[in-house]
Amino acid sequence: MAIKTYSELKTAIKNWTEWDSQLDDRVDEFIDLAEGDLNGDLQVNQMLTTATGTLTSGSASLSLPSDFISVEAFYLTVASNSAVLAFHTPQNIEILFGSDAGGQPSAYTIIGSNARLKPVPDSGYAYTLVYHQDIPPLTDAAPSNWVLATYPGAYLYGSLKHAAPYLSLGSPNTVTTWDTLYVRNVARIEADSERAEFPQGRLQISLDYATP
Repeated sequence: MAIKTYSELKTAIKNWTEWDSQLDDRVDEFIDLAEGDLNGDLQVNQMLTTATGTLTSGSASLSLPSDFISVEAFYLTVASNSAVLAFHTPQNIEILFGSDAGGQPSAYTIIGSNARLKPVPDSGYAYTLVYHQDIPPLTDAAPSNWVLATYPGAYLYGSLKHAAPYLSLGSPNTVTTWDTLYVRNVARIEADSERAEFPQGRLQISLDYATP
């Protein structure tokens, strides 16, 4: 059976276990746990997206998107040029920029669900945030996403490894087996992402020769 939709995934999980129909509500929990693992284990090109907006003059805080995982790039657009912001830890940014003086931001840090900018914006600078986002969760209204469409094994084995302890399935090796298969699928996603980012081909090198 093909596993391309949320409903087909739930059916597959039940088929791979000695499922008790009284536990039907639990299958959603196992899928949610698998999604949590995938969001924690993956940072690949397919998870990159962009948020744009305008900084608020006088405010050092910028709310991050609700599906934010990590920053890939963060820059301002000033006079049609890109000004990349440098990341610092919360401690270091206060050491380097101790005051709340205004100016064009050149640095940022992450505190909770907000980015903190220094210097504090003295104008409404346009910004672009390139970030890794959560994998869109599977629901009845959104029955598929890029992981399930291309790598259904990651969802299936990720869900089964959480189902096994709850259902007391088989020997202790069962969890290890499904976890190994899950890890193998995650590695495949990472390898495919790396190949897309660094495609195979001839490396061309250009040399400049100085004239004697």
